[in-house]
Amino acid sequence: KGLEKFRITAEDTSRAYRLAHVEAIPDGPRQEERAAIASHRHRLEALVAAATEHGRQEPKLPESVPDHDLVNALAQYFSFEPLERQALLECDGVLSRCLALIDLLEMRTMALRGTKWVGGAVH
Repeated sequence: KGLEKFRITAEDTSRAYRLAHVEAIPDGPRQEERAAIASHRHRLEALVAAATEHGRQEPKLPESVPDHDLVNALAQYFSFEPLERQALLECDGVLSRCLALIDLLEMRTMALRGTKWVGGAVH
């Protein structure tokens, strides 16, 4: 169900189906990351509005949703290409995922506007 990140530590190949021994990978925000993630929330919300087909009006993202849960929900439910989704899954922590999500949404927004990112500048 994708509820927790994990690492496969060993596999049991003695059965007809795949059985693995796993170890949980903590993925919640560290205390020092919480403020940084919160500072990016407004930008993330603006990009979600711009990147959606309904960009004319800003979608209402509940303020009651914690910043890290919002980042994870958007990363999970936004329609990205498989490689983009994999990159988000592989991010080391919520802050890294937040920044990667912002980058992806900025690229999507530029694509919708017909602009290109070339050599560090928008054309």
